[in-house]
Amino acid sequence: MNPFKVYLYFGASTLIKAASGLVIIKLLALNLGPEQFGLLGQMFAFVAIVSMFSGGGVTNGLIRELSANLDIETRKRKIGAAVRISVAVSGVVSFFLIFSSKYLATEILQRPDLYWAFLLLAVSHWFVGFNNLSQALFSSFHDVNSLVATNIVGALAGLLLFSILLLKFEFVGALTGAVCLPAISGLVAFFVWKYRAPSGFDKIAWQGSWEDINQLLSYSFVMLVAVVAVPLSQMVVRDNMGTEYGWATVGYWQGILKISDVYMQFLGVLLANYFLPRVSADIHYMGVVKELKKFLFPLWGFFFLAFLSVYLIRDELIILLFSTDFLPMRDYFFPQMLGDFFRVATSCFVYIALAKGEKILPIGAEIFQGLGIVFFSYSLSSVFHHHSPVYANVVTYGLLLIALFCFFVKSKK
Repeated sequence: MNPFKVYLYFGASTLIKAASGLVIIKLLALNLGPEQFGLLGQMFAFVAIVSMFSGGGVTNGLIRELSANLDIETRKRKIGAAVRISVAVSGVVSFFLIFSSKYLATEILQRPDLYWAFLLLAVSHWFVGFNNLSQALFSSFHDVNSLVATNIVGALAGLLLFSILLLKFEFVGALTGAVCLPAISGLVAFFVWKYRAPSGFDKIAWQGSWEDINQLLSYSFVMLVAVVAVPLSQMVVRDNMGTEYGWATVGYWQGILKISDVYMQFLGVLLANYFLPRVSADIHYMGVVKELKKFLFPLWGFFFLAFLSVYLIRDELIILLFSTDFLPMRDYFFPQMLGDFFRVATSCFVYIALAKGEKILPIGAEIFQGLGIVFFSYSLSSVFHHHSPVYANVVTYGLLLIALFCFFVKSKK
């Protein structure tokens, strides 16, 4: 499939996912208000962390291994190793959630009586793990249609479920929806796998050598650091903002993060399912440079136009997506989008490092992101006050882009 169709298909599926997410945001804003919206953001972040752990964090490593090994038996063995890792890690995560549910409810939601949400998460995250494995399989075979179908159906079904729960049970319903939303795509992926899996892959493989397991675990460590670093740092910053400036300001920051998540979804899908398989197939410096130019510059142009359009209509967008209660978040737009502009390029360099089999650089980059958001949010608070997290976003990704570019240029020597 040519790049234009890939962009079109992934763009369409991401647009539907984004639209579903925007509808959810609107419903939350109308029914909960800034304070509860900000508090619920803590749960969304925690669910995101658990969701990556549920697959063992092997998704991108598995895509890389499956793309680099075209032999069918080798691919089956790699998938079998990934399944074993996923089951083992998911079991540990469930055990942790069950026995620490009341503590987590108190620390994250400030309500110990909501411990049941974490018990529900102990079950639902298993479906997320299966979805991660299916995404890796279809990505390595460049089966864009199956990927798109899973994402579209999962997004629409998740929107329907979330809307019913929220409108019926308000905050409790929203909390339940936040826990169950990622699992819906896993249910859809099960049926897509059954009917769309390549020949010989319709049944889940269990075979896998210890060498394969160790190899995937090395990628797993990289991705688990990645998934924990930024969401965990955001949880720390939210808690500080809620204490210092009130949870309404957390709601404003959470709102701009949700808008950021909408367009960053498109980047994540393209990086994992289009860019990574191609740079994994040709890891020579000039080949990677060619792929990077072909991918990054048009993408930067697209994001620049998108950011400019969003900034110019930010007031109308806030009222459309949220409500007039969220208008104070208009001052968060420019620094958040500037930081995200840098983030587009840094993400490309991180995925190039993953494709080349490097471990230290991606880990260092993710740790820097997490620590940078916390450090600069605190250090800039005396100047920017409750706006400091979005300015921390600019500084963190600006510095990281410079560092990663220098490493990339140096790597040709």
